[in-house]
Amino acid sequence: MCFGLGDILLADIVKEFKEEIRKLKAMIVKHENRIRALESTIKEREEATNLPDISSTISALDMGPDEV
Repeated sequence: MCFGLGDILLADIVKEFKEEIRKLKAMIVKHENRIRALESTIKEREEATNLPDISSTISALDMGPDEV
């Protein structure tokens, strides 16, 4: 089987893209784990101090001035 220069370049590009996708997937997993840890910390603190649910506070803060 004979590969031309274009085929080799395309194969290298595909290899680079696959590596970049692998790195991005790893970064996403890392951030998802970090988010879950932060959410559980917030939940533990809310339960310990009996504070209202933070999601209702956040949704109230997201309202524009004409939505009050």
